[in-house]
Amino acid sequence: MVKTLVKSSIGFAASRIPAVRRALDRGLSVFLYHDIAEHPSSFSQECDLAVSPEQFERQTRWIAQEFEVISLD
Repeated sequence: MVKTLVKSSIGFAASRIPAVRRALDRGLSVFLYHDIAEHPSSFSQECDLAVSPEQFERQTRWIAQEFEVISLD
């Protein structure tokens, strides 16, 4: 269900946004963060889903250097 929704959303976006269409042609990477917090929930800690705000900042700087970041706006 979720996979189908994501695929249809990306397909819709690609038909409307040239930058997304180009990214799909080359291969698209999607980065998803579940929990960005100094004090993550116990669930996030147990499942290794959390990063600190400092880690998030470092990772997003690296992503911006290594990938072409596009907006869906």
